[in-house]
Amino acid sequence: MTNEGKSDTEKWIKDKGATYPYAYFKGSDLQKFAEMKGWPHAILINPEGRVVWAGHPGNLGGSIIEQNLDGALPVPLFDFPKKASKIKKAIQDRELAVALAEAKEYEAAGEELAVEIRSAVETLISSRVDSLKKAHEKGDFMTLVDRGPDLVKSLDDLPQAAEIQALLDQVDEDDDAQEVVSAQRAIAKMREGLEKLKKKKEVDKLVEKLEQLSEEFSGSFAAEQARDLMAELTQLRPQLK
Repeated sequence: MTNEGKSDTEKWIKDKGATYPYAYFKGSDLQKFAEMKGWPHAILINPEGRVVWAGHPGNLGGSIIEQNLDGALPVPLFDFPKKASKIKKAIQDRELAVALAEAKEYEAAGEELAVEIRSAVETLISSRVDSLKKAHEKGDFMTLVDRGPDLVKSLDDLPQAAEIQALLDQVDEDDDAQEVVSAQRAIAKMREGLEKLKKKKEVDKLVEKLEQLSEEFSGSFAAEQARDLMAELTQLRPQLK
């Protein structure tokens, strides 16, 4: 995102041969959503619709983008044929079971890009299911608990819905897992307040809390998150008063 006008933007697009879509906006809603601190600014939204990176576009390397491509549609929604509008709407409404059913009907009718679109929907489903399975395997129970119910609803009567629900039930019945979730939420709350830190002593207090969490939940994913945040705070501390 930049604050340049149409003439400068169009010239840049032409000079660079950029092929990706772009748009103009008015007002400040987008800046607020992207938590902008200055121009230019970039955000990376993964295939599940979550902002996974934000900052200066010069720092957004290819490796960061590649790490977040799992589940991306090989055929962008804006390239879906008009006859595939029902599939497109179902995806936008997060009704994946409906999208798959519509895609199969669309393929049976032999419509344009039918095989590609049906395959894209199947990939979308499998990637989201696999993502939560991997989260469970590595002990990232908060991600499973936060995203699982919506995915189960989205999958409706598809067999994958039962698989995710089983993982949710497992975490719900595990007291230790519930404690890990609580620790993860505490760490996430600390991370949200990073930009408000002004003094070194504030960082020191957070580091102390994180050390306690890391020790209390040793061997868990929460402990790993605590250590990661401590490392970030260590880098941030010299910049504060």
